[in-house]
Amino acid sequence: MGKFKKGQKCKIAKTTVGGSNYVGSVGSLVTIISDPYLYSGKTAYQVSQPYSTSNGFLFEDELESLSLTKKELNLQIEKLQTEIEEVKNKLSFLEKTGLDEFDDDEFKAFEILKVIGIDDIQKARQIVKLLK
Repeated sequence: MGKFKKGQKCKIAKTTVGGSNYVGSVGSLVTIISDPYLYSGKTAYQVSQPYSTSNGFLFEDELESLSLTKKELNLQIEKLQTEIEEVKNKLSFLEKTGLDEFDDDEFKAFEILKVIGIDDIQKARQIVKLLK
């Protein structure tokens, strides 16, 4: 009858206004805690949210499976590798400038100055002050 099983973890894909009685935001993880049943002519499931004592129900079309394809996993890896490179660039910026604390505005100004051949954190800070 339903495409999800009791005990399966899912993600809230959307919520139907006036539909389910479950208060959860899109993207939240939930666990199916019942077998599927019909409610108002639609397949529904009792769900619970991690670290919460409140349960409710969601319609099947409001849920999304957490199973992933190879393509989706590879996209996640690419995204994470990009994030790692960004963090490495920020760390390199701190090491190069001798700073202990990262400031995104100073980093951006410094990167812009590097493009035109200027490698000076003080000038980057001046630019940030002018822009604020």
